[in-house]
Amino acid sequence: MIDLKDAAAFLRLCETSNLTRTATLCNVSPSTLSRTLNKLERKLNAKLCISDKNGICITVAGRKFEECAKNNLIAY
Repeated sequence: MIDLKDAAAFLRLCETSNLTRTATLCNVSPSTLSRTLNKLERKLNAKLCISDKNGICITVAGRKFEECAKNNLIAY
């Protein structure tokens, strides 16, 4: 089962495309956010985002999870 807090952090990352900014907004360290993302990717068995010099790029699987997460958080 996916933790709602983890899903919300991923949604924030989708909005900002910046790990450090997202960590600040979620009141966690960047390393904690990175571990959260790794945990989500393991649970979903999919790569959700790719980090490069320009920031974070959300993968196709990440966009699908983004939609699911939005729907579930709205329903919650």
